[in-house]
Amino acid sequence: MENVYNEYLFMSYRSDLAGYHLKRLKRYIEALPECYEGYHNNTQSEQTISYDFQGKDFVCEPEGVLAFKRGKHPKELLADDILRDPDNYIDLSSLEKIKKIYFEEVEQMPKDKLHVVGTPQDREDLFNALAQTPTYDVRTYPTPVNLETHEVVWKEMYPWERLEQIRLTIGDKAFNKEFRCMPVRSTEAFVSIDKLDKIINPNLHNYDLIEPIDLKGANVVGGFDIGKKTHPSHLSVFRELKIEEGGKVIKRKLIQIHSKFMDGWEYQDQIEYLRQAIKHFNICKLDYDNSRSEFEECAERGELPEQMEPVSFGAKANFTMAVELDKAITNFELELLDDGRQKRQILSLDCDLRAPTTVEGHGDSFWSLCLVLKAYKESSGILVWSLGR
Repeated sequence: MENVYNEYLFMSYRSDLAGYHLKRLKRYIEALPECYEGYHNNTQSEQTISYDFQGKDFVCEPEGVLAFKRGKHPKELLADDILRDPDNYIDLSSLEKIKKIYFEEVEQMPKDKLHVVGTPQDREDLFNALAQTPTYDVRTYPTPVNLETHEVVWKEMYPWERLEQIRLTIGDKAFNKEFRCMPVRSTEAFVSIDKLDKIINPNLHNYDLIEPIDLKGANVVGGFDIGKKTHPSHLSVFRELKIEEGGKVIKRKLIQIHSKFMDGWEYQDQIEYLRQAIKHFNICKLDYDNSRSEFEECAERGELPEQMEPVSFGAKANFTMAVELDKAITNFELELLDDGRQKRQILSLDCDLRAPTTVEGHGDSFWSLCLVLKAYKESSGILVWSLGR
């Protein structure tokens, strides 16, 4: 009641959820007449709070983050639980959508104060982004605070004994996320996010097909996962880097120099792009997914570059390639571009090598990397990691 008119917005994942919370809050206010004597309710809506007091008005309305559009000018905005668990644990598209809406719409709305409260869902979600934004005062309250001394944050509500009971009921994974603020990628994901982060090099440059690049006779290989109409194709190009010591090669690494998603491209356009990439980067071998024979007619007519080699996917072959990729990541034998979409698609496959179909793809960059390693091995490249690492 600082001003004559005080407008607030209460935002949740959906507007009906925000309205549910405001309905409960309104009941609390009406149950405490001694605290709110002189306040007059100005609305019949159960999900909107509107009171006047001595010539001043206070209004708080519900809002859903997914349906939010700029235009309102509240005094303050309270964003509570605007994230939700993805429908599929390997599908981050919903979290990415909310993050985009928040920074492009919610944050840009004129207001005096902004509060965001909730439970992290993933290491790449909105809360992670806010923690890295210097204009935010981000505070995290995990409980228990100390596992040895049994110190907890809110002993009146969640004493140690109750927390232990909850942990044993819901399991460590859910407990760590809901009570210890530790969102972690599911252990069922094929590639560990921790291992993947270690081979992503933010200093690498994604060369296009026009920029000059000095490869100095390096062995260059590529992998191409062909997408259906519902998801994109992806091209990965790597150069070999030899690390020498005492005149001997002690280690070889593959450094990514090009990443390209092709959304909705016609097959002829994809082939032309591959032809230009092979020429520009001097690719000696480029393996491509031939499981559905999309390029078969072109191959029969001799229209594909000789560097392109078809690979038919199957359960056994897929698992073998996936294991080789995980091994190369574990041994730091790859350096990847800092490409968020590529990273999310690599992480999207579970241990059964299944991936959800999202607006970003269907695990496409995972398989293009697998094909890169296969092409490199077959072009006489051998990844060697020194025993003294």
